[in-house]
Amino acid sequence: LLLIQEGPNIWTLRTKIPEGAEVMVGDQIIQPTLDEEGYAEMTDREVVIRW
Repeated sequence: LLLIQEGPNIWTLRTKIPEGAEVMVGDQIIQPTLDEEGYAEMTDREVVIRW
């Protein structure tokens, strides 16, 4: 899944992350923190989730 914000502003994505997925926010691979409902929140202009 590749999400790109082409406008000038950053945005926030809140979603569940599949087990074993690789998450890239901007140009960094991250290990997102999950909330009590199992969702991760990421803020940037580009988010990539590979699974």
